Amino acid sequence: CYPDRRLSAQVGRFETTVDETFVKYLYPSENGTRSGVRWVALTNAEGKGLLFSPVAPEQHFYFSAHHFTARDLHVARHPHEVPHREEITLNLDHVHMPCGGNDSWSRAHSTKYLIKPGKYQYSLRLRPIRSDSECTRPPLLQDALLHTPSFEPPAVKDAFISGLYLAFYLNMSRAPIACAEQLTLFLSLRVMGMPLPTVVASAAIVGVVGVMRIRSK
Repeated sequence: CYPDRRLSAQVGRFETTVDETFVKYLYPSENGTRSGVRWVALTNAEGKGLLFSPVAPEQHFYFSAHHFTARDLHVARHPHEVPHREEITLNLDHVHMPCGGNDSWSRAHSTKYLIKPGKYQYSLRLRPIRSDSECTRPPLLQDALLHTPSFEPPAVKDAFISGLYLAFYLNMSRAPIACAEQLTLFLSLRVMGMPLPTVVASAAIVGVVGVMRIRSK
């Protein structure tokens, strides 16, 4: 269900099968997606399976489950050409674009439903369950866990310089004279007023040559 087409949908607990979520459109396209989901569980006949739920209580998500892949759906031209695989493809999404069609069947969308450029993040919890009685939304985590700081990868320049430091220390024990020459060149180029990126690149070239020389011995 699209975010701009679910106003009349009721929130409740529903049960179905993966096969029943497949909508056989005349021309195969994405289908069967559920929106505003608080939790979803995939279980076998014995009630054993996995339960998925958002970590933050205020977050909802979208999901779809099918016996075919997105590739299968893309290459098919008629419903009977969509294969029925034994495995289940589960899609868990944070946000979806709206359906549109506000003025007949067009791409006109309400701006409040559009996915605007920005940084998005969400977290889901996976929990094994042993029976249908465990199919409930898990209790909320502590506030400290709900606001875990996100990981920010280091800048390319910082990672590169850290790699040079590590290579220098590793080579120091095997070729102290070559490392001393490399350090002297680095400092002399910096004293001469050369920009730091150029200095790092020059030192990297010398370091590569030094490593090749060490390994050739």
